[in-house]
Amino acid sequence: MNKARLTVIDILLFLLIMFQVNFFDLISLPSIWSSLNSNVNKYAILIVSLVIWLLSLIPSKQDKSLKQFYDSQFSISTVFFCVILFVVWLGTSLTYGQTVLITFQNMYWYFVFPFLYFGLRRYLMEDINFIKFDKIIVLSGVIVSVLYLLYSKHIITLHPNAVIDIQNLAMGKEQYGFSRFQAPSDFIFFVSFYMSSTALMKIKRFDVKYIFQQMILIANLFFVGQVRVYFAISLLLFVFVLFMKGVSQFKKVKMVFVVLGIVAGAALILLIIKKLNFFGGGTRQASSIVRSEEISYYLSHAYDNKFFGIGFPDINNYYYLIRGFSPTYQASVFYLEDVGIFGFIAIFGVLGIVYLVLFLNDLFKTVKYNENRIIMLVILLSYLATYFTLIPLNASRIMLIPFYLIIVTVLSRSKNSEKNFIGAKL
Repeated sequence: MNKARLTVIDILLFLLIMFQVNFFDLISLPSIWSSLNSNVNKYAILIVSLVIWLLSLIPSKQDKSLKQFYDSQFSISTVFFCVILFVVWLGTSLTYGQTVLITFQNMYWYFVFPFLYFGLRRYLMEDINFIKFDKIIVLSGVIVSVLYLLYSKHIITLHPNAVIDIQNLAMGKEQYGFSRFQAPSDFIFFVSFYMSSTALMKIKRFDVKYIFQQMILIANLFFVGQVRVYFAISLLLFVFVLFMKGVSQFKKVKMVFVVLGIVAGAALILLIIKKLNFFGGGTRQASSIVRSEEISYYLSHAYDNKFFGIGFPDINNYYYLIRGFSPTYQASVFYLEDVGIFGFIAIFGVLGIVYLVLFLNDLFKTVKYNENRIIMLVILLSYLATYFTLIPLNASRIMLIPFYLIIVTVLSRSKNSEKNFIGAKL
């Protein structure tokens, strides 16, 4: 393999990751930076994503057969997403009497998805570029996990800029002796999911280093992030990797072991959650009740404007429409971000449902390209499980969606039928 050289895209990718983890929160940045890049403000990421897309338009010497085969993997659904984005943008402006600029300020981060996907889909298909990408994200994920494990125990000092983490710190929220910091969890889960997926497909080496890195990532999700869905899925996939490696020698009965592994892994997760009271009463139970109220409320507004739902009204003028009203708390405490795919449908309505159908069709088509269809299906279902409680296209997660789709595409490349399958293990 040719010696890897840093390219402009590599530098921009590294910059994107640094934006996502806020430079590991090691330094206190000027307040103006929070308006450009934070857990809810993504202007800096949008600008870099736009630059990456523009650079991707420059012709390259990449294998044409590789381009032709993979260009259409998620293209149809992503192009349709661009269309409905413009439709709902203009529709919201007309419906609520807002200027297009005000509406844009309430939804600009959605453009990160198509810019980044179309900008990177070919670049990361090349072995040498994907390997560099692997090193950047894994190292960054482990570093941010370790730093926040130490910070959560008050061993070191960091400077988080996510509002939710600052609020949790001020309120003294702790569990298991660790202060809660949620913002890094999206990226940490992404890295853990990526490592398990590539290990299952035998792209990433399964060794002591892999196990150690995963234990750090999962420990952060449990003790620091305390995000139930992320922790459960990460642990389940990690256990599944261990199980598959242990039974890989029994090739003739591999299918039986796969099924048994899935069942045993799910039972293990449920046992751990029950023993540790992870879904316990108190605030956890109240949260579940409110979430059911949120889902009912937001779905009732999914058809407000015929083709789309709530859209992107300005919260200053439509606060109660966006936040709803909880009978449990007797207050407006609903958040679209808390109800996953239901929040997406509430915003985009019928157009959003059509997009999801196209997206799921593109997603599950990747299964037929892979020789390990059962394992590929487990990976996809694990990823989709996050959609029920965490909206994938909100500001804090939008940058990661293109990475998920490109990784799924890489995993779908059959070793026997595709000459450009990644040969070198990561």
